[in-house]
Amino acid sequence: MARKPAILRAVSPDEKPAPVALTAWGALGFESERDMLLDDLKTLAERIKSSSTTATAVAALSKRKAEVFEQIKMLDAEADDDDILDDSEDETWDVAAT
Repeated sequence: MARKPAILRAVSPDEKPAPVALTAWGALGFESERDMLLDDLKTLAERIKSSSTTATAVAALSKRKAEVFEQIKMLDAEADDDDILDDSEDETWDVAAT
């Protein structure tokens, strides 16, 4: 979560700041949605392993952990343009022509 140092400059009295478009994960201090989900995954794992967590809570936390893991897998699948299973650009092959 490295941030760029702020550039300071003089502003005119009538100048207004540019609107900052923040994502949900950006507002929480994460650089990406994946980073936020990984942090959630770590937190869930810690709570599951805690001796103070009840059995009912472990079940709910485990279910949520599986859901977060699936979300991470979906994000990774979307970002992987060179997936070896991606056949969207494959050409048809005529066996009889060989």
